[in-house]
Order: sequence, then structure tokens, then C-alpha cells
Amino acid sequence: MLGARGLTGAVLVVGFLLGGVGPAGAQSRDCELVSAEKSITRGPQNASRRSWITKPVFRCDGGTRIQADSSVHFHGSALHQFYGNVKFVDQGREMSAQFAQFFARTGRLDARDLSQTQGAAEGVRIVTFGTGDTITGSGLVLLQANERRPEDQLTVRGGRPRAVFHTRGSTETTGEEESPDDAGSAPFEIVGDLIYMEGESLLRARGRVEIERGDLRAYGDSIEFDRADGRLLLFRSARILQGNLDVRGDTIEVLMPGDAIEELESRGHGRLRAGSVFIDGKVLHVFFEEDQPNRVIALRRPTPVVEVAGTAGPDSTGVAESGERGTREVDPVPDLVDEEEPQVSDSLPPAELRAEGFAVTADSIDVSLPAGELERVFASGTARAISSARDSLNAPDMPAELRSDWLAADTVIATFLPPDEVDSDDRNGDEGSDYRLDTLLGRVSAKTFYRIAPRDTVGIQPDEDGRRPLELNYTLGDEIKIFLNANAEVDSMNVENPKGAYFQPVRPAPSPPDTTGTRPSRSAPGGRPR
Repeated sequence: MLGARGLTGAVLVVGFLLGGVGPAGAQSRDCELVSAEKSITRGPQNASRRSWITKPVFRCDGGTRIQADSSVHFHGSALHQFYGNVKFVDQGREMSAQFAQFFARTGRLDARDLSQTQGAAEGVRIVTFGTGDTITGSGLVLLQANERRPEDQLTVRGGRPRAVFHTRGSTETTGEEESPDDAGSAPFEIVGDLIYMEGESLLRARGRVEIERGDLRAYGDSIEFDRADGRLLLFRSARILQGNLDVRGDTIEVLMPGDAIEELESRGHGRLRAGSVFIDGKVLHVFFEEDQPNRVIALRRPTPVVEVAGTAGPDSTGVAESGERGTREVDPVPDLVDEEEPQVSDSLPPAELRAEGFAVTADSIDVSLPAGELERVFASGTARAISSARDSLNAPDMPAELRSDWLAADTVIATFLPPDEVDSDDRNGDEGSDYRLDTLLGRVSAKTFYRIAPRDTVGIQPDEDGRRPLELNYTLGDEIKIFLNANAEVDSMNVENPKGAYFQPVRPAPSPPDTTGTRPSRSAPGGRPR
């Protein structure tokens, strides 16, 4: 034990232990003082005994190393308080702060910034060796792993903590640790009101969380990120921004096992914007190729919830083997689903795609977007495609039912010309759109309505704006395929088992000749001579 007068010498190793026997069932973590500049101990050999140490350096069980300008040890509780330039090295990382206290028996470290009382303004900082990952804030709590905690738990709060780190996916494939420069990717920066880490990979944050990495921006009320698997979850008011992509939802899950996003799912009021294309759905699945959205699937509703009897084991609600009814998500199977009774409410809004001059609604929509360009839309379940590209044909008093062209069927497939095949004068919708609708195909109970400007205007008087009544076409068939020209007009149409109606403007009948005041001819029948 160090004497009252103290000892000097940076290399002095002494048998001063923190910890000892604690309460029943507690795990003791002994720490040995390996060097000190000065030490003073006061009090009897009981719980009130204390030691004051200058320039202490401790080593603890498990490889932990602690040093500071000074420290106070409370022998009864195995509590050690450190002051000034505190360095806590453990599990390949270093924590630095101006004040910290370590509970040796439980392996708990509390550290905080004393700038509010001392004006130090240095805060708390954690650096991971080898990767350069950092977490900063004004206070932290570290719970070291023990028999009840398989991994360390770290919580940083105060002053909007910030975490800067690199993904683990690319380095784990080689089995060798790489530096940030070797990884060749921009680091993640996460800012929130609180940052929590469990082990080496799991990170959680809450409180207006903001994430930045290169041109990627992500937001949420709270997040969870598994760095080993590259799995990111955003909760409440979630949003992802990258390039011309903007995705929102109640919850967003992102898979990025390497350096780029591979897959993304937005659940609950999902909304996506990719350039001039907007897609809404209760659930949105987005697949990426070379950091660009390549395919989007929008669903009207999630997988139906079917009631089942939990007799074989616990279901997804955690009900034990009691035979009580529970709920779990299952795929609808014909022998389990009553076709006469809807399994989910139809009051949910349909999935929807909107582009300039074009829209599609359906129970599900599958959109091909190679390199972010609109190529093909496959809509299934009460599908409807609407073209508003020719709004110039509409008169102000035209009924809403006649103001657009549409195709409805159980399945609707729309194809678009690629941008390199679209001339600047042949683009659908407003100026600046980079696609042109080429064909529309409706399958099963198909019907279509479209308008045509009258080709023969003889006898049809225009209104005060120069518009003439339109020719209207309403067609039904088992399958309808429509080919459109550069002006979004129907160029031709193929229909299986067609029926319908075609309406043309009514031309006024020719007026009868005016015979008022005309004398009958002598040769005319019934004429009388003068």
C-alpha cells in the first residue's frame, strides 16, 4: 500500500488494487496501480478509507488501462474518480475526457465534460484504433462485458453526439483489417441526441438523427445500424436522399453490405422520387445497381395478417404453447383464405406512380428504372393508367370524366422509349421530361377511353377559345394494346373480343331551301297559268 508521503517514479509498479470482494454475486474487476507520481492514503482499514494519487496509471483485468492527472480511490465501494486528461484504453479503443469515474466491481465507466463548470471545452472522445472511427459528445457511460453482458455497452449523450466510422463489410471479406484510406470509401457521420453502441458493430441513435456519407443523406427520429451486415434501419419520419433519389416512409430499411446501397424498403406511407418520377405505396421495395435505383416495387398493403391457432408453439406475438389464438404474418394460401371474405381492408389507398403527363394506380406496381430512367411499368390488381399529356384539348367546362385518356384492366403494362430514342420535340408532358410513353397493354376485363380531335371539322363550330367538340372512343375487350405516337395520341389499337362505342360531334343538318316568294313554274306540277 502506498504510504502517506507518496512515491515518485513513472516506472514504479506497486500492488495497489481496486475492487476486491464486493457484494454477494457481484463480479470483481481488479485494477493494479503500475505507476504514480505521488499518493496519499487516509482513514482506517474500512469502507471510509481513501487514497489521493497524482499522475496515476492503472491496469485492470481484461487489458484495461487508465491514466489521468490525478485520481481519488474510495476503498469501500471500489470507486475511482479521475481528473484531468483522462485516458481510458479498452478493447482496441481509447476514451479521453476531463473527468471520469470507474466502478471496478461492475465494470462501469462514467465520463463527462466539465466545461460548464471549469471552461475546459474538451468534451468526451472515443477513438477506435486501426480504423480511426470516433464518437464525440459531452458525456458517456460504458458498461464492460461480464457474465450478464456478453458485449460492451456504450452510451454517449449531450451536445448532439457525433459518430464517424467506416463500414465493416468490405474489410471482413478479406479477413484483414484495413485502414480508412485502404477501404476507399467515405466514412459515415451520424449525429443525434444520443448514440448507443453494443459490441463492435451494433449502433443505435435517437433524437433527430442525421446521417451523411458522400452524397448520401438519411434522417429519422431514431436509427439502428449493424455495421457488420451493413443493415440500416430508420424509424419515424424516415428519409433517404442520394443523387436524384428521395425516399420517405414511417420506417426505412437499407441494406448496404459493401460500399453501396443494394436494397431499400420503405414501410408505411412510402413515397419515392427519382427525377421526374413519383411512386407512392404502403410498402416500397427499391433495388439498386451501381448506386442507382434499378427497380421499384410499390404495394398497396403489406402481407395480410391471418388468424391462426397457436397449438404447435409460440407465434410471432410470443404466445406460448397454450392453444390460444394469436396472429402472425403468413402468405395467403388457397385452403386457408376464404375468397368470399376480404382478408384486409380495401380502404387503403392504392399504390401509385406519377410522371409528367402520366399516372398509374394499382394494388401493386413494378417499375423498371435502369440507370434511374423510366423504362417499364407493370401494374397488377385493379390497375388504371391515366394520360393527361393532352390537357390542351380540354375546354374549361368539360366534365372531369372526359378530361383525360385512360386504360383500366386487372393488369396494365406501360412501356417507354429510352431517352436516347426520344427527340426533344417528342417528349410527353411538360418540357424537360426525359421519356415518352410508347405502348399500353391491358389484360383481363380491359377497357379504355380516349379523345380525338375531329379530323373533319366541316360544319363544327369552335367555341370562343377556338376549340371544337372532340371525338370520343370507349372500348372494352379481353385484352387491349394501344400504340401511341410522339404527341401521346392513339396511333393504333389491337383489341381481343372488342365492343364499345364511338361518339362524334353532331354536325347540323343542311337547311331546306327558302321558297318564300317564288312563283311556280308553268311546267311545274300543279302550276296554274296566269
